[in-house]
Amino acid sequence: MRRSDVIWATAVVLAALLVAGARQLRAENTVSSPEMTARQSAARWGKVSVELPASVTVFPAGEGAVIANAQCLICHSAGMVLRQPAQTQEQWKATINKMRSAYGAPLPVEQVDALAAYLSRLISDGKGS
Repeated sequence: MRRSDVIWATAVVLAALLVAGARQLRAENTVSSPEMTARQSAARWGKVSVELPASVTVFPAGEGAVIANAQCLICHSAGMVLRQPAQTQEQWKATINKMRSAYGAPLPVEQVDALAAYLSRLISDGKGS
């Protein structure tokens, strides 16, 4: 057999395999059963239950404490926030804005600077320990 015949035969075989594989994939993607649909639906919309621990600890008095107690305690305990490493006001702003954008914290943008200033003063002073 000549080399050109081998190359031609290989190309034909590969093309046939590609066509057969494409048909198989198309057939698998169009198969739908009620059981498969139910499994997919349950996987996407499963129920989640979260029970948050009760805490009576609030943030210490200071300019910004009202904001922290009203906003941070929605999701976090005061102790959890107060045990964070010291951060600058800009670092706290970035953290707070992440809470707003990524996690949907309802903190109004007008309160971000005041809360960041409060947390940076509070935690760097060692009052939060």
